[in-house]
Formats: sequence, structure tokens, C-alpha cells
Amino acid sequence: MQDRLYIGAVGSWYWQGQVFSQNLRNRLDLTASEAGPDSEDNSYLGYSLALGDFTGNGGGADLAVGMPRAANLTGKVRKKSITIK
Repeated sequence: MQDRLYIGAVGSWYWQGQVFSQNLRNRLDLTASEAGPDSEDNSYLGYSLALGDFTGNGGGADLAVGMPRAANLTGKVRKKSITIK
């Protein structure tokens, strides 16, 4: 997790959005989220990002990714666990 940059790209995949993770010390180490189902079009995944220990287990960090137009415009948050090396 250290030395990584997380970027949300709201307009990708028919406005489903996308999250990129780039290693700041190795530019070849780039990951990106995949396209979701058509039902997630216009959900704006990546509009907001937050990094922290949301589960409280102390075993790593979690990335919370906002989707403000998902779930019939009520919005939702996706959580991804990240292992700290």
C-alpha cells in the first residue's frame, strides 16, 4: 500500500467508472478495475476514494470507493481489502 497512488476515473466504461492503482516506484506495476455489468452504467465508480482500516482488524488497509449514482441513485460504497507488504 505504501508508495501506491489510487485514482478514480468516473467516466470509464459508460460512466460506470474505474479505479487505478499505480506503484510510484515501478511504473510498470499498474492495476485497474474491470468493467461491471450493464446495470452499473452511470454509477460513477471512483467519484470518491478513502483509505483506512474500516474493518478494524489491523491486518491491512481497506479502500472504500464511492458510487454516488448506483442503486437507483441512492449510491453505494465498495470496499476492497489491501495487503500491506
